[in-house]
Amino acid sequence: MKEFLRANEVFRNRNKGGHRGLLDVALTLTTFVSLAVPSQQLSLSTVISALPVNSWSLPMRRVQATENLSTKTFVKPIAVPSLQVSMAVDRGINGVYNARDPKSIPAGFVRMCHKAGGFAPRPIWDELTNGVTPWFESKDGCFMYFNCHDSRWWIDDSSGSPMYLAVPDESLLLPPINGWVTLTGRKAGAPRMNFI
Repeated sequence: MKEFLRANEVFRNRNKGGHRGLLDVALTLTTFVSLAVPSQQLSLSTVISALPVNSWSLPMRRVQATENLSTKTFVKPIAVPSLQVSMAVDRGINGVYNARDPKSIPAGFVRMCHKAGGFAPRPIWDELTNGVTPWFESKDGCFMYFNCHDSRWWIDDSSGSPMYLAVPDESLLLPPINGWVTLTGRKAGAPRMNFI
C-alpha cells in the first residue's frame, strides 16, 4: 500500500492546479508504460488487459532488472489498497472494500439495470466509467465507483441503489477519504474511510 500511495502522491504532484481530465489520466498511464517499455507500441487497452485481474493494479513505477549483462526496464504493478468503510448510518455499507478490475461490472449494477427496465449493463457501465479507475466492492456486494458524468465517487448498496457520493479530493485513481454525503447532501450519517 505504501508504494501505491507514494506513486499516487507523485501523480498528484504532477497534477497541481486541478484534476486532469479522464482522458489525460488514461493517456498518462499509457504513456508511462510506453516509456517504460520503449521497444513496444502499447495502447491503453493493451496496458489494462496486461494487468492481473484478481488483484487489479496500476503500473506506476519503473524497475531496473539485470539479465545476462543487459539492463531491461519493466513496469512493476503496484497493488491498489483496500478501503475500510465505517460510521455509515446504513450499516450494510460498512465493511472492507477491495479493488476490482474496471472492465468488470458490479453485480448490483447489473441488477439495477434489469430492474430499471431491462437495460443492457455493459454499454451503460462503459459510458459511466473511464475503464481505468478501479471500482471497489465489499463482501456484501456494496460497491463504489467513479462516475464520469458527474465527476463524483458513488457508493451503491448491493441492489445497485445509490447511497452516498463524494467529490474526488486530489486523485481520480482512489476514492476520497473525507467529504462523503448522503444523496440529500447531508454529512451526518455519511461514511468515513481509511486505506488498509
